[in-house]
Amino acid sequence: VRDPGGREAANAAQVSANVSAVDIDSLERLASADPLTGLANRRGGEKDIAAEISRARRQNTPLSCVLLDLDHFKEVNDTFGHQAGDYVLREISALLRRTVRAYDILVRWGGEEFLVVLPGVEHEQALKLAERIRHAVENMPLAGIGGVTASVGVAALGTHYSFDAMFAAG
Repeated sequence: VRDPGGREAANAAQVSANVSAVDIDSLERLASADPLTGLANRRGGEKDIAAEISRARRQNTPLSCVLLDLDHFKEVNDTFGHQAGDYVLREISALLRRTVRAYDILVRWGGEEFLVVLPGVEHEQALKLAERIRHAVENMPLAGIGGVTASVGVAALGTHYSFDAMFAAG
């Protein structure tokens, strides 16, 4: 009897246990990712965000986030169809991946909302990044659609903005 990795297993129970562990890992990854954009979904992102909040508090380092909401996105779907809307969401996701650091957390927070969590970034730096992202979205050519705009908000842990409350209210 061989396990999923092709190695000989001691018995069928060991194979079953290994397969179950693989299945559970696969299911957890599927449950944590947005299949359209490849970003973490809200459920998956919340785990990473909680870990970053804990780390920032423990190490006394800054932590900021940018929330991006595509303006009038329903109109894109209504006018051009849901395939066009999906195209826009994939393009925005690609833009965000190109714009942020590899260790920043990208989350598809809602239907047309994206969250970028920025470890080690002060509020002022996050404001500048948010404006850069907003401007990039506004100027991004989208074949057959023209363009879209976005509203952005910024919050930081430990400032007069309530980072924790923003997530609690979600």
